[in-house]
Amino acid sequence: MSNPQGNLIGNVTQDCVLGTDDKCTYRTVDRTAIELFGALRGKRWQATTSLQMWNFEDGRLDPDGKLTDADLRYWNVDVGFFVSERDEILARVGQWEFTDPSYDNEGDTVNESSEEWRVGYSHYSLGNNFKFTVDYGQATDSTDVEFSGAGGTQDLSTEGLRFLLAFQI
Repeated sequence: MSNPQGNLIGNVTQDCVLGTDDKCTYRTVDRTAIELFGALRGKRWQATTSLQMWNFEDGRLDPDGKLTDADLRYWNVDVGFFVSERDEILARVGQWEFTDPSYDNEGDTVNESSEEWRVGYSHYSLGNNFKFTVDYGQATDSTDVEFSGAGGTQDLSTEGLRFLLAFQI
């Protein structure tokens, strides 16, 4: 069987799952990604947004023996307000969605998604080349478990405090 989307060629079997078949590796599958990014900045505020769209062969076969494509979409919006020249109050919302039409090798579709929100504080120094951020937020992961026979949707929510150090040279 030949794969017109990538260079995976040879006897592709039902066992072609990434990491378990030497002919089906991360390097042999076709991946396509697009990212759109935008930013606006005023004297005392800034806003950024990002949209990422991924399409890739996940190394699984549909019931007809053809490799399937999985889709991943992610977007976020960040808004910050400077309370001083070096101190910023910020907020973020974001979401990603994953769809794979044959996740369980039986042709059933699995859908996963995650939504997050965060609020925090950033301090800039060294001419804005160094940034320390602390934020608090929550992420809710939702998985469609129809493919496992359990039916319905399973939700998992995590929340917590996060610290980030960033610098540019």
